[in-house]
Amino acid sequence: MGLTERLLSAAATRPHVLLVPVPGRSDLRWAVEDWLDAQGWPQAASPAGADLLIECGTPAVELAERADAAWDALPGPRDRARVRQPDEVDAVLSAARSRLLDGPRQRQDAQERGVPVVAEPSGDMDPGGMDMGGMDDGGMDMGGMDMGGMDMGGMDMDLPGGLTMAGRVEDRDGLRLEGLPVRFGPLLPDWPAGLELQTTLSGDVLIDSRCRWLDPSDGPVPDRAVVPGPAAALDALSRLLAVAGWQDGARRARRARAEAGSGPATDDLLRRLRRTRLLRWSLRGLPAPEGRDLTEHLNLLIACVDSSSSRLPVATLHELDQAVTGLDVAGAVLVVAAYGPVLFRERVDA
Repeated sequence: MGLTERLLSAAATRPHVLLVPVPGRSDLRWAVEDWLDAQGWPQAASPAGADLLIECGTPAVELAERADAAWDALPGPRDRARVRQPDEVDAVLSAARSRLLDGPRQRQDAQERGVPVVAEPSGDMDPGGMDMGGMDDGGMDMGGMDMGGMDMGGMDMDLPGGLTMAGRVEDRDGLRLEGLPVRFGPLLPDWPAGLELQTTLSGDVLIDSRCRWLDPSDGPVPDRAVVPGPAAALDALSRLLAVAGWQDGARRARRARAEAGSGPATDDLLRRLRRTRLLRWSLRGLPAPEGRDLTEHLNLLIACVDSSSSRLPVATLHELDQAVTGLDVAGAVLVVAAYGPVLFRERVDA
């Protein structure tokens, strides 16, 4: 087996999957997440770490543009697929994995992208710990810094993702500090479908934050899966726990979600959540919907799973804007994870 075949086989053993959740199609996201958990395939945190780009539904114009940009950033070998119905998840993802092993297809993809195709070395080579992720776009990737658009003569920089140079902004204390315009979403892990957060970073603090839905002219989109009840609360729990760093808890919440909130996985999850002190300490003091903090929000989600009489709150984008402004990046992402499942835009978005 040559080097190329070894790399293809390594990529296809446990492919890292970047999801493109489509508003109104949480049924597809749930089905894909359940399938990935069953297969042991990890979700990618960014395009650079992904092998597969999987669209959970048909994205509208703006979300499709973001998906195309993410696809361009995926290193090879890579593949892209779209799930349209929950019962086709196994067929679509299995076929995508097979295409990762298709050497001629991957070489053609590399040539179409302008990636130099290196001749096979003679004999077998063990790729060992070789990381090819940063060298497949024909240039040098300096830890995410693309130097291609830098003009040192006039100091005109074309930064990645359309970023501009940092300017001066006034913070809450009246000091003039550097501020960098940054856009978060919509393809971050466990991020609300179709949501984009535009803000200015001063250090790692968010100021002048504004959230918006992509494709607002797309109109109201009824969600086919998220309805009041234990399953919706378990989905919200899974996303909050994942962003908080408790990946095992997030997987347990997804297993409980598959039981619709009634079964041994649900009982086990609730028992663990009620006695976890570190998680509650890490959430304390961060804002949550309806004037709660995240610890109280966690208790509310547990109550929604445990009792059908409890309800999920409803929040607006304006409330989320106010909640994340002034927080550091890590805290803001946690708050977005809490607000995401209950944000209302003439629909409920998961």
